[in-house]
Amino acid sequence: MSKQAQLMEMLKKDLRSLLIAAKGGLSPARLEHEYLAMIGKPLPLRDLGFRSTLELVADMPEVVRVCPYKGTFILKAIADESTKGIAELVAKQKSSRSRKSWAARARVASPSLTPQLGRACRQPTTAVAAPAARMTPLELYSEAESFHLTAEVKSEPVETEAVGDGLQQPQDLEQSFPGKLILTADMPPDAVQDRSLCKLPPLERGCLVAVFVSLIISPSQFYIQLCTRDTSGKLQEMMHEMRLLYSHKTVSDRYVLPESSVHPGQLCCVMVLGWWYRAIIHRVINHQEVEVFCTDYGNLKTVQKSDLRLLKWCYLKLPAQAIPCSLAGVQPTQGTWSSAAALQFKELCGSNILVGLVDEYVKGVLHLFLCDTSTKEDVYIHQVLSNRGHAAICKENVPSQGFQELNPLALYVQPSKQKEFLQEE
Repeated sequence: MSKQAQLMEMLKKDLRSLLIAAKGGLSPARLEHEYLAMIGKPLPLRDLGFRSTLELVADMPEVVRVCPYKGTFILKAIADESTKGIAELVAKQKSSRSRKSWAARARVASPSLTPQLGRACRQPTTAVAAPAARMTPLELYSEAESFHLTAEVKSEPVETEAVGDGLQQPQDLEQSFPGKLILTADMPPDAVQDRSLCKLPPLERGCLVAVFVSLIISPSQFYIQLCTRDTSGKLQEMMHEMRLLYSHKTVSDRYVLPESSVHPGQLCCVMVLGWWYRAIIHRVINHQEVEVFCTDYGNLKTVQKSDLRLLKWCYLKLPAQAIPCSLAGVQPTQGTWSSAAALQFKELCGSNILVGLVDEYVKGVLHLFLCDTSTKEDVYIHQVLSNRGHAAICKENVPSQGFQELNPLALYVQPSKQKEFLQEE
């Protein structure tokens, strides 16, 4: 058995013991607090590939029952053969307000905790003080989404009593929430199932922006990313985090995209050359392959179904970073762009950070002028294309034919709900 598997098995025993000792159950934040006080160190979430306590316990359906309660969740132990007797004894006891009672019950439930409890109690109070409670990305969405529970149960209000941490807990939680009301075993509670990404807010006409051209099909059909602290910086941070998280075997196996979710419009993430990208399924090619649209770069790519994973809620907040664009002020000389014009445009854009001057939006596509300021003299790309015979100057912007035929962002991504996103810290 690997060290990680051993750690998980020991953790299951410890959590079952703590939760059995808590007659009314514990909130995720309270469980973190009690574990830290008993063991002397925080829950090993990152060591096991989890981002939150709720995500961790959702992966232990044989140990923990997750019960919705007043916009949050209460965690209760599922006793095994070795702890059923202890659970029955605890159920007959009165709730206690003291930490001493919690510790005593936990020691009875699991003798293996006793040495660690002694060490924790001998340490200074500051060494075991619980961190300030904070809402995880998973918990923030709990009230709105209910995390796709297997059943919806409408129960009458139950009587509650105050316990040591001030949390109002039901006297008979088991009766209030039937045993069948548990998280779906094959669907992680923080997996995105039927939601869409939002677009970045529209840019004002005449504003100057630093941009990176991420994909080029022609001067009338390309994608840019904004190069600001609040966009490209957050994208890189998210991708590094996704690479770390989804490369963990436990998480990768847990978030495999089920066959029922493999359909056009499904938001997911996909691994390409070791990196994980947010993507939307555009079409199903066959039993093994699908075509996906990479929402942050603009490219359509054929990938294996086996490389698709459910996207976690925390990666839904950042708007899609790819912006469909067309070069302003020019049009092809002969109806469509020649391959030479497209190649020249790619060479002019290169991998440099360019300055974009926003002109207007035409049918949802941003038309802007591009200027390369990395050279001794500024290079206005539309003017170069015109001077070299690849484009004709025009007074009015012509709608992009390529984006009229297919604009995945218009199909699958919602309008921005964060009008001030670019000004956020």
